[in-house]
Amino acid sequence: VNSLIQHNGNLYAGTDKGLLIEANNSWSFVKGTEGYFINALKNDQHNMLLVGTETGLIRLDTNDHVEYLNEHDGLPSRQISSILIDNEENIWLTSKRGGLVQLRNSNFVNISVADGLSNQYANIICQLDDGTIIVGNDNGGLDLIKNGEVKKMPLQTDLQSTSIKDIVEDDNGNL
Repeated sequence: VNSLIQHNGNLYAGTDKGLLIEANNSWSFVKGTEGYFINALKNDQHNMLLVGTETGLIRLDTNDHVEYLNEHDGLPSRQISSILIDNEENIWLTSKRGGLVQLRNSNFVNISVADGLSNQYANIICQLDDGTIIVGNDNGGLDLIKNGEVKKMPLQTDLQSTSIKDIVEDDNGNL
């Protein structure tokens, strides 16, 4: 199990073999998700379930109808490892080799090295209480995105050979 979430009163589990739903003390695959390697699960503001996979993004509506989004639809990379929905209801995806993807109601916004991201291998995304977005990547770096500006976060520890996979802010604002 790679990810667990409550959605529409049910428990869902993302696995390396697909998306499972628990009902009546029994687990079964959600039709249309069998065989997908699931990395991340997130509920959106419209009661949809977003599913990050190794081959793209899946969205389930309230009736478990499945929609797919991948590189052919404009994603810069098929591997989705993390999902965040910010205060403005934008959907952010870490896309491994494609950098950071921002989905808005209008268009995709792909944030890459050309835009100031310190590494194309984005692994995790976190939003701080003040709205700042932090991105962890494969070269031990953290990038800050605030007011449309992307910049590298200075660190007091050398993490160059570390792949950052999780970011947590405590009650005191420490990361």
